[in-house]
Amino acid sequence: MPTRRIVSGRLIRIWGMMIHSRIHLLSVFILVSILPLRGSHAGEPQVLRTQAVNVLFDAPLNAPARDLAGHFPEIRQSLETIFQWKLQPIPTVYLVKDRKDFLKMARNPLTVAFASHERNLIVIDHSRMIANPFTLETTLKHELCHMLLHQHIDRARLPRWLDEGLCQWVSDSVGEMLQSQKQSALYEAILSKGKMALSDIRYRFPQDRQRRLLAYGASKGITTHMIRRYGKPHVIDLLHSMEKGEEIEDAILQGLFISLDSLEIQWQNTLKRKTTWFTFFSHYLYEILFSLMALLTIYGFIRSRIRKSRYRDEDEDDPIHDQWSL
Repeated sequence: MPTRRIVSGRLIRIWGMMIHSRIHLLSVFILVSILPLRGSHAGEPQVLRTQAVNVLFDAPLNAPARDLAGHFPEIRQSLETIFQWKLQPIPTVYLVKDRKDFLKMARNPLTVAFASHERNLIVIDHSRMIANPFTLETTLKHELCHMLLHQHIDRARLPRWLDEGLCQWVSDSVGEMLQSQKQSALYEAILSKGKMALSDIRYRFPQDRQRRLLAYGASKGITTHMIRRYGKPHVIDLLHSMEKGEEIEDAILQGLFISLDSLEIQWQNTLKRKTTWFTFFSHYLYEILFSLMALLTIYGFIRSRIRKSRYRDEDEDDPIHDQWSL
């Protein structure tokens, strides 16, 4: 009996060592695949492992790495609740301190983060996260959404505009370019003129900055329109249909009872109605402000004359005023 317990204990320890070894090998594999892309001046990233996420980070980013690891379970749970999918396996997030090192790994020089489903890896340029304390969490949620979608829907079947639109919607951001939301009305005004079709951004986004921003704007716009018009449950259902092998056209037709072409026209018409007043006020802004100032001046002048007339009438009815007049 004691011999069996000793053997069982050894087996358990060996099994645990094998699991730990696999995790270590995974980290080593990621490090080996990343480090050749970094500058020679950069030191080896440090590793923070939790039950939910592995965080690689450059030496000065210890505090952000711990904050990210602490918020990760909540962010993952939020995405899993929305899409009704599980995120597996445990991902690795790499926080890069230096912009130059990040650009050696990034697919596009305009981005500040990217996700690689094949390598189960998210890379974030932390130098662009300092401006806003909430940006790191928002960026992580955006990239984790990409990873979750790619785990359940084949990349060739998932249109780029839907991929980006959903991730912008759940993270309330404009994507990996980390641009301000203040320009959204301008992008909608441009898109309402039919400057970019969904077919143009089905497989890839443009490389130049302005058209890439328009691509992000179109992706978020059409996806938000789908959710507001038809409801989140129907959009989630069509994603599950795509997981089973349906193409986007068939999934939209079966889930929303409208063709993709008709949906795009519907969205364009909504944008045109929405941006009519925006375009009008933008074009006649100075004339409108001048007219308002003129009306305020006239209003003030009239109030002043009425007040003076009222004071004059009160003085004439005042008996003390009459006595002094004698």
